[in-house]
Amino acid sequence: MDPNRRLDLLATLHYVYGALTCVLGLFALTLLGMGVFLNSDLVATGAQEPPPEWLGSFFGIIGVAVFVLVE
Repeated sequence: MDPNRRLDLLATLHYVYGALTCVLGLFALTLLGMGVFLNSDLVATGAQEPPPEWLGSFFGIIGVAVFVLVE
């Protein structure tokens, strides 16, 4: 394999890795945001029954863990 072709492949895969890191980071921040929202008073004021109390903490912990592992 030609060295220039290897460098082109390495550059392309570097961009793919960067894009995956960004997408997973946004996913983790979305989970963290869901956890904060579920723990807030905005959910409790709705007409329906609020979700279990542990659900917001669960999403928050998973979001922080994924963010730390990815970033």
